[in-house]
This record gives sequence, C-alpha cells and structure tokens, in this order.
Amino acid sequence: MSFGDVLAGRTIVVVDDHEGMRELLYDALSSAGARVLRATNAFDALAMVRENAVDALVSDLRMPAMNGLDLARAIRELRATDKSSIVAIAVSGDDSWKFVDPNRAAVAGFDYHMMKPVEPELLVSTVHELIRRRARSASGTLPRVGAPPVHGVPPVHGAPPVRGARRKR
Repeated sequence: MSFGDVLAGRTIVVVDDHEGMRELLYDALSSAGARVLRATNAFDALAMVRENAVDALVSDLRMPAMNGLDLARAIRELRATDKSSIVAIAVSGDDSWKFVDPNRAAVAGFDYHMMKPVEPELLVSTVHELIRRRARSASGTLPRVGAPPVHGVPPVHGAPPVRGARRKR
C-alpha cells in the first residue's frame, strides 16, 4: 500500500493495546510519508506527545489503565498551555463504541471516529484532511464553529462531529 507523500513532514502518534491494530495504523500512515510513533498504552502516548511536535493522534478508546477519552482530555489540557493544536481520531470496535457516547468523545477532544477494522485509505485521507483543516483554522482562513463535515471523507457510523460543531449538553 502506498499513498504517496500526503503526510510527509507530519508526526503522528498511534496508540492501541493490540499489536495487530497498531501495525495496521503504522503501515497505512507511514506509507503516506508520516513519521509514526507507536505506543502500547495511553501513558506512553501522552509522553510521546509531550516530547515531540505531534500533528495527530490515532487512539483506541478502550485500553487498560487509561482509556482513550482520558488520554484525549490530558492532551487537550497539555496543548492548551502551549497554544498548539493536535488532531485526534478515535478508533474502536463495535463493543467499544456502544460503551462510549459519541458526544463524550467529541467533548473529550476527539475530532473524528472510525470503526475497526480501519480502511487504510480512509484513515490516511481523514488524517490528511483534518490536519489541513486544523492548519487553515489556525491561520484564520476557515472558521471552526459550525464547520462542515470533512470534505471528501465519507461519514463514518457513530462519528462525533468535527471539533467546534454544536454538541448536546
């Protein structure tokens, strides 16, 4: 699988407690030119985000000790102090998503949700588009509030809204 260099120069942290899923995420993102850092748990992923200039996080939701929601919250708190931004994509199996309300995931800081098994092409195009959108938003050329769905990326069952969209309270 090769996606060209659409993610060249980007650093992405992938975290999943299942080796096979970690390797699938790694293979897809690295084949698109990204530097991919692999973590087996949320604590290691958080350390990687602290120590590196990370553009995106792709995280499992259900992991032992610290789950994906807690990881996303911790990263958002960390990044709020240094004014930088990171795209966060939740990855889960059917049983995990039944456990997690999509609005809770969005409020925790996830920008998008994908169901396992992840389609590599969809993963790469989603990460690329969300990073592009975030960069445009940060430069003031694209408003965050009420932003339309990710262009060119088909809707994913159970996906939370793009960050900044209205949420139930």
